[in-house]
Amino acid sequence: MDVLQTLVLLVPACSVPVIAFALWRKRTGASFLPLLVSIPAYIFISWMRGIARVFVLNDSIRETPWLFYLLSALLSGLFEEVGRCIVFRYVLRNHTMWRDCVSYGIGHITAETFLISRFPADFIDALISAWVFAGDILVSAALSVLVFACVHYAADKRLLLLAIGLHTLMDFFGAFYWLGLVDVSGIAFLHLFWALTFSLLAYRVFRYYTPSEE
Repeated sequence: MDVLQTLVLLVPACSVPVIAFALWRKRTGASFLPLLVSIPAYIFISWMRGIARVFVLNDSIRETPWLFYLLSALLSGLFEEVGRCIVFRYVLRNHTMWRDCVSYGIGHITAETFLISRFPADFIDALISAWVFAGDILVSAALSVLVFACVHYAADKRLLLLAIGLHTLMDFFGAFYWLGLVDVSGIAFLHLFWALTFSLLAYRVFRYYTPSEE
């Protein structure tokens, strides 16, 4: 694969977060700081999760694929959402506008995507990956809204538990691809379902705590 082909295959995925944040910033005037903080935050969270996986996902667990993927999904949900909560409460404690948590969510999923995603095989695969990436941005932003509401508005740990549970459920169903139960197009539409469902839930949470526009 030559350099030009490599760049062409990267264009769809790279353009997704750029367009998403550009539109969000134009609409809300969002700061760059939550976006920038999210990248090293995710790297640190991923590192801590990796350490936990070494101890939890041992050889005996790996012998049962569904249990392996379930526990792996639970670790992802737990570490990423608790990590998100810690960042909102202590690192971005002065950024208390809803737009800030969405910016964080965009950066969080961007860091995750480029750290763990496979390289697309062809341009069609690149387009499908970009479609999934767009859905993932909506999911990450929605989960950020739930955790943000827990930290700054509700003081209700049930919202954090809900975010952990939804994240776990989504990642477990995502493992159906690795189990050979669905193909990449099936995963794309499954991500669309999660994106729409999570976005609706996040919007209801947002409207509940802010009945009037900011």
